[in-house]
Amino acid sequence: MAILDKVNYPEDLKKLSIYELRQLSEEIRDYIKRVVGEEGGHLASNLGVVELTISLLYTLNPPEDKIMFDVGHQCYTYKILTGRKEQFPKIRKSNGISGFIAPDESEYDLFYVGHASNSLSLVLGLATSRDLKGEKYKIVDVIGDGALTGGEAWEALNNLGHLKKDVMIVLNDNEMSIAKNVGAISSYFSKLRAQKPYRNAVKSINEKLSKRGKLGKSVVDFLEKTKLILKQAIIPGMLFEELGILYFGPFDGHNIPLLIEVFSIIKDLDVPRIVHVITKKGKGLSFAEENPEVYHSSPAFLKEIKKKKTFSKVFGEEMVKIGEKRKDVVAITAAMELGTGLKDFKERFPERFFDVGIAEQHAVSFASGLSKGGTIPVVAIYSTFLQRALDQIILDVGLQKNKVIFAVDRAGLVPGDGPTHQGIFDLSYFSFFEDFILMSPKDGNELSLMLDFALQTKNTCVIRYPKDSADNLPINTDLTPYRAEVLSEGDDLLIISLGKMSYYAYNILESLHKEGIYPMVLNMRFANPLDIDTVLKYARKTKRVLIVEDHFKFGGIGIRIKPILMDISGIKIKHLAVSETYPPVGTREELLKRYKLDEKGIKEECERIVGKKVST
Repeated sequence: MAILDKVNYPEDLKKLSIYELRQLSEEIRDYIKRVVGEEGGHLASNLGVVELTISLLYTLNPPEDKIMFDVGHQCYTYKILTGRKEQFPKIRKSNGISGFIAPDESEYDLFYVGHASNSLSLVLGLATSRDLKGEKYKIVDVIGDGALTGGEAWEALNNLGHLKKDVMIVLNDNEMSIAKNVGAISSYFSKLRAQKPYRNAVKSINEKLSKRGKLGKSVVDFLEKTKLILKQAIIPGMLFEELGILYFGPFDGHNIPLLIEVFSIIKDLDVPRIVHVITKKGKGLSFAEENPEVYHSSPAFLKEIKKKKTFSKVFGEEMVKIGEKRKDVVAITAAMELGTGLKDFKERFPERFFDVGIAEQHAVSFASGLSKGGTIPVVAIYSTFLQRALDQIILDVGLQKNKVIFAVDRAGLVPGDGPTHQGIFDLSYFSFFEDFILMSPKDGNELSLMLDFALQTKNTCVIRYPKDSADNLPINTDLTPYRAEVLSEGDDLLIISLGKMSYYAYNILESLHKEGIYPMVLNMRFANPLDIDTVLKYARKTKRVLIVEDHFKFGGIGIRIKPILMDISGIKIKHLAVSETYPPVGTREELLKRYKLDEKGIKEECERIVGKKVST
């Protein structure tokens, strides 16, 4: 009988021997590989934290004790061991479980998470509330070294050290150097750790460990052996100590007995402390270990999947062509080199490629500075992450009038990752700026045209595109600045669409024609400025209008077009858009269907508007 078969909740772990815990870790790792291999998901990060998660759940008493994961995509083992083992094969699916921490699923999940660097702020607030109420539970935050490139994490660490709250931080270091990430800041703290609180804490822990027999002594020996390493690479520990946070480690993040012993002692301290563990991303799967970035968000690898060229791929190819022609163009991303398609640009033009880490605010301000100096920065960031830099967009780009090209990837409905990763708000805040040019391509050819136009204009440009195929339509007219493209002539109704929605609208024409419905299809291309003259011309002719956009219903093009059309006598308007602020987990196809933004939904709405019987 497999060990995993008899483990459902954390209390079941406490009945197992160390040998059984080790066996369990391998069974969980195999389970993760099997499920992700069949369906895709976050692979490398989850394979790297199996033993760490088991050790935390063994040592603590959740859900009374609170365990937090920054970002949350490394939660698969946690979910398997907190009552969701049987549901795990449906992770990241509609009506399944989220691939991130989600409190609506389980009392073991603390906060909705999906973005990086905010967990320390959340748990510090929770710890402060706990102390004000006189409660006694423990709080642990698991945060990766990559997340420590985000400024909010350091704001929280500074405040945590000042408030001196009982919070244990587990720094999951998967061999992405902390010293490199903090850069010049860390060099300031190059002196040895000599503070009295540190010396007292280490002395106390050494004494307690020594009393625990052979295993405790081995931990003490391990700490002694790492002293030289710590003195040579003392910067991470020094930085935390200067902030008032006790630092312990580094420890082997795959050694279960070692972790249990360390956590069982350090958890009982009542001051801010950080336990530094070293893990291996992709552990147990050779190709994931060798290419952790490729298998961060992994496609299914146990079955063959037909690959299509995506908008991200087209963008990446075009950027290389642009880089060869224009020496003044630079590319910026925030820890998403591969996902945004910029890997080839980096390899071809390393001196003009900048990965700033998980620091979107800095990325935008950095781009403005580059622009001021005479270069043309192209900032490629996912829509959901770019919203973290709204203040910098407003003040450092908009107010300064410094030209930046924003390549907004994963715009619209995003598959698999649920409510924290949807890109449905970008048009809302970019529409603040009268002089920003907002565009969205229907296909790969149009994306290329828009990038070329963005280089030529003096204005800041925003090009938004989804995580979807960039298959080209047979129609490909020149890009006329600020004018919509007519994809089809017709008198029965006007379809006003933006981006990939225009692709879908074009694809339903043949079936509508068979039913005797002949729509005018208007591919807007530009969300700002809007081609209102063309919209009014055809809306007055048809008197029936369907607006289709892959964006939240408030803030997109529909909310701006409808009031203008209302002055037309007898006008009938229908607006298809995302109607929920937080769309659930699902494939892109499932999400599009949910909001009637797929081809079938658009076609049925056309039939309703013209009064035809809706086909089934």
